[in-house]
Amino acid sequence: MEHLEGEVEKRAPGTTGFIKRNLGNFIQCFDTLSDVNGLLIRTDSQQEAGSITDKLEQVLQETSTEGEKIFDSVLSCKRRADVTRNALNVLQRYRFLFNLPKTIEMNIKNGEYEIVANDFARARSLFDGTKVEVFKQVLLQVESQVADFRKDLMKKLYALPSTLATQKKTIKYLLELDCEGDPAWDCITNMCKGIVRLLQSSKDEFQSQLKSSTGDSSGLLNVSSELNESKGHNRSFSDGSTGWKGGDQGRPKSILFVEELTGLISENLPDLWKLGQTYLNKTLFQGVTLMSEEQQRMAEACPLRRNDFEEMVYKIIELYSDMVHATFFPNEFESLPEARQKSLGHWINFNESLQDSLAAWLPLCVRQIRSCLSSFVSLSLPQDVLSCCSRIAISMRGLCAEALFTHGTEDIASLHEREDWRVQAEDSGCITSLPLLFENIVVEVLITLKEVIIENQPGEPADCNNQLKLKSISYFQSMLRKFVDTLEYLGFQQEEDLHTEMIMKAGSREHLDGSSEAINEEDPSSPSDDQRLMMLLSNCLYVRAQVVPRLLDCFRSHGYPPSKEVDSVVMEDLHKLDQKLFNAYINKKVEPVEEILQESLDIDTFDYDRSALAKEVPGYVQEVLLNLVLVHHEVYSISPVSVQRVLCSILECISNTLYHRLFEVAEFTDIAAVNTHVELSAIESVLQPYLSKESYRNFKLANQLLGKAPIASAYSQFVKQILDKFRKKTELQLKCFSI
Repeated sequence: MEHLEGEVEKRAPGTTGFIKRNLGNFIQCFDTLSDVNGLLIRTDSQQEAGSITDKLEQVLQETSTEGEKIFDSVLSCKRRADVTRNALNVLQRYRFLFNLPKTIEMNIKNGEYEIVANDFARARSLFDGTKVEVFKQVLLQVESQVADFRKDLMKKLYALPSTLATQKKTIKYLLELDCEGDPAWDCITNMCKGIVRLLQSSKDEFQSQLKSSTGDSSGLLNVSSELNESKGHNRSFSDGSTGWKGGDQGRPKSILFVEELTGLISENLPDLWKLGQTYLNKTLFQGVTLMSEEQQRMAEACPLRRNDFEEMVYKIIELYSDMVHATFFPNEFESLPEARQKSLGHWINFNESLQDSLAAWLPLCVRQIRSCLSSFVSLSLPQDVLSCCSRIAISMRGLCAEALFTHGTEDIASLHEREDWRVQAEDSGCITSLPLLFENIVVEVLITLKEVIIENQPGEPADCNNQLKLKSISYFQSMLRKFVDTLEYLGFQQEEDLHTEMIMKAGSREHLDGSSEAINEEDPSSPSDDQRLMMLLSNCLYVRAQVVPRLLDCFRSHGYPPSKEVDSVVMEDLHKLDQKLFNAYINKKVEPVEEILQESLDIDTFDYDRSALAKEVPGYVQEVLLNLVLVHHEVYSISPVSVQRVLCSILECISNTLYHRLFEVAEFTDIAAVNTHVELSAIESVLQPYLSKESYRNFKLANQLLGKAPIASAYSQFVKQILDKFRKKTELQLKCFSI
């Protein structure tokens, strides 16, 4: 059927073609009709009854009327079909425009904003200025939809948080939708105000917490607040959270506050700066079709806003810096210009000293601030902005170094409270836990502050770093010297302070008596005062020989500047303390020995004119030597390397006492001289390994006072027998002196 219809259409002649092919026939018909017309005219003129064609005309009219009745419905349907066909052709031809309202609505719901912008631009380019009424109506509907859509996009642009990519796309859509004004600059200014609101909101929340916790206005700085726009806004562009979380209760409030401020700046300022740079460099408008001359002029004028943009960024960093300074350096608040004080608003000091747990959290806080500065350097921020950040970083580094060194020094000063007098063996002897505790504190401080003091990051001036390094030398020296003070306190002041404290706490005479008894009672497991002195002396020796060299190596190996002054000063302090502890210990040990000698060799009671030779070494000599055995045991059990030094010193005191006692005797008989020589020889021979030049000289001078009788051949055999008998009898007890 389709083929047949095609053939018929091919054969069906058109009007023009039909006329051309039948032109001769038309001419013949025309001539025939002309002849007939002439004949009729002549006939009508000859007849009186009328024209012969009237009847024919009537018949034709009746025929036409009847034909119209028959074909009227068909022709009416044809006319309606032609109108419908024409309307469908128009709808088909301009279906893009007529479908555009529905298409825009669907694409907005589906988030296809790019298609919406393209379709709107196409519709305006095709139908802008049309005079067709129906087209005008459709365009008005489309523009109404786009206007509402622009409003939604502006709300989305101003809504924070928002990613940089989302903001760029939104600005691009607004420009392509022929938005009035400058949406990019409006977004930038809104972000600046939003960051300021976040900083102010964070400050207001922490300040309100401080006010409620203190319950008064102590430390309150009465400055009127003009920036209270942050109420009702999000706390953070990222998640809206605050710094007051249950898991952060261990941190000081000032640390939480500065960490939150730093987090807000680190999260939001980079996006602001990147968006501003793309705006100023006009890269934000690449690939965007600017539909109006006003938009083109706006894009050309973007670089002229650079100073305004950098000023806004600087104000944000300045506000952040002032808040950090006011937190940790409240004394500097009054030195700020009045305008900057007003920008901070109602301020309450945190009143957290470095002796609190603040010092332990400062390194983390400094690390975050310096990380923030490094990120700003990588963004190529203006130098004045970087200088502002650098100043706060340097100030915080100095504060952190001072706080940790001070905290470490105070920990060292309080080590006496942790002394339990339990010894542990080392190569050079036994020590208590204090030297290692002291070393751990110093090493921990040095390692913690290595990042703060030694490592200089981009954006921080090198001269300030050198100043911190120089300060670290004095801080380090103070820590080492404080341990010397701690050892000295344990050796000479602690017992007195404890005794005074217990007496002060006693509320009555009975309580005082009970306290005195408690003071006098000694714990059997607790070392004696003499043993404690020897432990401290051993600690001092160990610190001089092991700990201080290790700490100096640690100080240098971590990049701190070397200083010979620290080594010499600390070693000198340790040497003085060592001598002081040693003298105190020697005095305690020499005192009972000298009492024995003074009682036994008293010039008024001792028989220096004895007429009979002694049968054995007298008891006071044995008592002196047994005392020295106990000293040897006590020293050897704690510090074997100190045995020689201790016994040599004690022997010097004994020999000096013997010499001066014998020097007071006016004259010795031969037998008295021999007996005294036996006593001197017994002490000298047993303690031979510990003879020093001083003690040897004293024994020599003492023997010279006895004259020549002791060395005479008549008595030499007697002296030898007595001494041999004494050595054999006391061999086991005195064997320690020969080890």
